[in-house]
Amino acid sequence: MARSAGYVLLERVVKDESNPTAEELSAWAFEAGAMWPTEDWDLEVTRDERGAVILRLAVDPSCPSRNFFLRCLYRQGATR
Repeated sequence: MARSAGYVLLERVVKDESNPTAEELSAWAFEAGAMWPTEDWDLEVTRDERGAVILRLAVDPSCPSRNFFLRCLYRQGATR
């Protein structure tokens, strides 16, 4: 099965898709056209310890993945 360019990019940027670091999330966020590795990756990313990086990327108007992080931010608020 051929992989898309977005998935190959993710493998290069994020080493463990179920536990990405803040640095990996930031690198992925600024890659235009980067794809989610799994359908529920927003659930993997949305954890309390990542709140600061999620907020920073969600409010950054220059972030190509801003909508993804807004979704994560809304998920965090909904679980409280």
